[in-house]
Amino acid sequence: MPEEIEVPLESIHEKLSELHHEAEGGNWTRYIALSTAVLAVLAAVGSLQAGKYINEAILEKNDQIAHTTKASDQWSYYQAKGIKALIVGKDNPSEAKRYKQEQEEIQKKAQELEKDAEHDGATAASYVTRHEHFALSVSLFQIAIALSAIAALMRQRTLWLVSLGAGVVGVALLFYGATR
Repeated sequence: MPEEIEVPLESIHEKLSELHHEAEGGNWTRYIALSTAVLAVLAAVGSLQAGKYINEAILEKNDQIAHTTKASDQWSYYQAKGIKALIVGKDNPSEAKRYKQEQEEIQKKAQELEKDAEHDGATAASYVTRHEHFALSVSLFQIAIALSAIAALMRQRTLWLVSLGAGVVGVALLFYGATR
């Protein structure tokens, strides 16, 4: 009677089990890669928005400085008209009255410029706040991307879930900055 050929089933079973485990890990790493790509895109969007709003803030601050300077010039002009009214007023009361009327117009213009400067300052502050929300979202996306990479290298699903959590908070800040 011929000898039966023994097939090492245990070894085949172990090999299949390893392949199955690797296949599961392969799918998992695909999800990590996909989530990391999405996080990178969101980080790019947040970065662009952060840059946009800080540039807008700088422009508004520039306008604020210009309006403040013009208001200061108007207040100097206002004082000059007042001094002229005092000097001329002794000899020519009608001329002094004209200077006082001009002074009132100058005062209105100076006050209007001060209001414009205040508005520009408030707008700049609003833009800086939006910039901060976007910049913080970018930081969270970067942290999430780094955690995803570490999770993939260490095969730690929990760490990947933490990275997704950081990404979700980043998305919330991204939307919050966009809707302010």
